[in-house]
Amino acid sequence: MQSLGNKLNIIIIVVAMAFGQRLLAQGGSDGSWEFKVKSGQELRVDLETGGNVTIKGWKDNKVSVTARSQWGDSDDIDVEVIKTSYGVLVATSTAFSWREFGWGSNSPDIDFIIRIPEKFDIEVKSHGGDLNISGIEGRLEGQTMGGDLDLSDLKGEIDLGTMGGDIDLSDAFLKGRVHTMGGDVTLTNVSGGVKGSTMGGDIHYRGGKDAIMSEPIRVSTMGGDIELNDASAGGVVKTMGGDITIKNAGKHISARTMGGDIEIAALDGSVTATTMGGDIHIRMVGDVNQYDREVEIVSKGGDVTLIVPADLSMEVDITITFTRRGANRARIVSDFDLTITEETGADDRWSRRNYIYGRGSFSGGKHKIRIETVNGRVTLKKGK
Repeated sequence: MQSLGNKLNIIIIVVAMAFGQRLLAQGGSDGSWEFKVKSGQELRVDLETGGNVTIKGWKDNKVSVTARSQWGDSDDIDVEVIKTSYGVLVATSTAFSWREFGWGSNSPDIDFIIRIPEKFDIEVKSHGGDLNISGIEGRLEGQTMGGDLDLSDLKGEIDLGTMGGDIDLSDAFLKGRVHTMGGDVTLTNVSGGVKGSTMGGDIHYRGGKDAIMSEPIRVSTMGGDIELNDASAGGVVKTMGGDITIKNAGKHISARTMGGDIEIAALDGSVTATTMGGDIHIRMVGDVNQYDREVEIVSKGGDVTLIVPADLSMEVDITITFTRRGANRARIVSDFDLTITEETGADDRWSRRNYIYGRGSFSGGKHKIRIETVNGRVTLKKGK
């Protein structure tokens, strides 16, 4: 490989499949290329050196690629832009890996700006850098090792991830998932059933006027909070160490946290809510003759408040387990005429466990309402 000091050694390979020809050229520190393609083909991006990538859709049946080098060292880096039978390949390579020795801040880097037809598939593999994709309908898949994902105005199927950055997905109708190992996930005006997950950050879902909640939401994080504005089609929500807050929920919502509170401001449907160490507050709304209205709430160490319509047909079963430490707090407060009883349990190794039960059937007893907590208070209220 020829060294050009601080200049970028660019190899452009154009394969003309019909004639079996191959063109080889060299350029400077920046470069640009344009190819005619067919709608529905594929862009593949394989960046051994990493780099920031922006991909935007347009109405032309062309792929336009612009590369701009960002240098911290004087060694060379190769860029290949290849027209293939499936579409276009954009790749970088280098004979030496700075990142293997922890010198990522001094390594060469390239920013790519790529325009592709609106209906096009994308596959990305990058060793580091941000990825920005907008205005595309197709199959989107791949991963960057250490950057943010900024995704908007997308349709189709998706499986995109980052090892250490945030994800912002907006104005999209997608099936599949977006995932990060160490950042936050924000979904805005998104529908289609796409799942968001993170190993160590928060998740925020914000519905919009154009969102059609036809599929349940599925989000999970290992160590952060989850905040959803709209889960009207139901969903499954899990966190290992944070709070869950849902503004609007419908159909059936399953919410589980290992160490935080759960709050659902408006539930038009059924719910299963579990926390190992926090409070739960849920308000049921809507027409009681629509949807399943069953409720299962379990807290291993907090207070529970459930507000339901006054005319809800329900059978209530509440159990509070309490020890000497929780005796002053454990109680049932209800707007409904429950039968409340207490039971003194046998001594175990640590302390005596006692129980408070609240039971009753109202307006025909159609829907099961089961609540359990430990050393906490249960409040059952009539909604206005």
